[in-house]
Amino acid sequence: MTKFYPYVVLKTNVSPKFLKYNIYIYNTVHNQAETAILFKDTAFKKIGNELYQTKSVEIDSLKIGLERLRDCVIILNLYRLSASGQESLVISRYIIPDKIESYPYQNHEKNKNIPVTKYVESTAVTKVVKGDVSKNNFELALNRNRIFQCIDPGCKPGEAKDPFSKAQIEAGLQSRLNEPLPNQDQTSLCGPAAYFFCLINLSASKYKLAVKQLWEKGQTKIGELDIKPSQDGCRRVKSFYRPNGIPNIPPIDWITLASLRESENFKLKLNDPKQEVPGITTPMELERWFRKSGFHVAASYPIKMGGYDRDFISSINSKYAGPDYYVVTLISASLLDSGSSSGTNLFPDHWIVWTDKLRDLNGQPINKSSSTHDTKVTLKIFTWGENNSSLKKGLSLYSFDRKVFFALVIKRENF
Repeated sequence: MTKFYPYVVLKTNVSPKFLKYNIYIYNTVHNQAETAILFKDTAFKKIGNELYQTKSVEIDSLKIGLERLRDCVIILNLYRLSASGQESLVISRYIIPDKIESYPYQNHEKNKNIPVTKYVESTAVTKVVKGDVSKNNFELALNRNRIFQCIDPGCKPGEAKDPFSKAQIEAGLQSRLNEPLPNQDQTSLCGPAAYFFCLINLSASKYKLAVKQLWEKGQTKIGELDIKPSQDGCRRVKSFYRPNGIPNIPPIDWITLASLRESENFKLKLNDPKQEVPGITTPMELERWFRKSGFHVAASYPIKMGGYDRDFISSINSKYAGPDYYVVTLISASLLDSGSSSGTNLFPDHWIVWTDKLRDLNGQPINKSSSTHDTKVTLKIFTWGENNSSLKKGLSLYSFDRKVFFALVIKRENF
């Protein structure tokens, strides 16, 4: 499916002839609309008792790109018309709690589990009184002194390229809940990315609270894990944008990933996405984060600087890898089809999360009888904001296991 047709289902006791709306697609990373936002529409299609479908917005994923599309959310503005035709904005910048890929059809009956937005008025005779009105899935409280700021020219609070505005972070949060894939992008924050991938998928409520508290107060606590970045570190970031105007990391991910990493640093400040050393995470640190947060750590395999062997890998694969566990591993990025190693090809420099078993090219799980040199392997993993098969093509089991240096097994259960 290359085209999608997002729309809004509105539940209201107000006649549609007294309502107008506009719907647009907002990119939470680029901080811009992907579709026109000025045109207001009055067309509603009745699909049930007090249920109406708006017009759809056609989105071509081949033009926008699926990766870029996953950073987007659907925004609704709803206007109430008086008997004289005067407009009042009654729902402003409502973020539809659903992803664009949920709308493969223009016909509502063909789509599944589309959320309902509510605008219900009381029956007061003399004036309009709002009753049941949908609110954003998550709302931030404004703080007089903004906690997270970009200090580059044109990017400060209130300026055009401000990446940490209330509206942008609220929308960015919804995009992460739609697609729970934190993206380290141009940074070295792969360790925090692995941690937050597990957190958002196993406890979305804890993730939402962490974002809220970090944005509003500059600190949060997940279980017994304190996250409190310094005022002169990641909370005052510079060089946030690349020369082409695209952020070096999505703003929502800078707030979470950089805050966690810097909280653990003894002296190093992390105030530039391109800083490599302050963003590095050791196995001991990562394991401590998981344990202090309350995750169920099922197993911790030893660090082996020379890499694992077939017995270690087959043990992980047979006991844990699959639908019941996440396997968080430290590897050489040279294993990945788009990766490069910052040291030699045998140097541990990147964190990934297994989301399936290690398999041969026929789809069979690797075990102790698999030929070390002749077996080519594939593995679905979370890395670089994606969850797919990302190993280099034609990679042998021998080449794979020699570049895995540490493994931590996390039980997939809500906590």
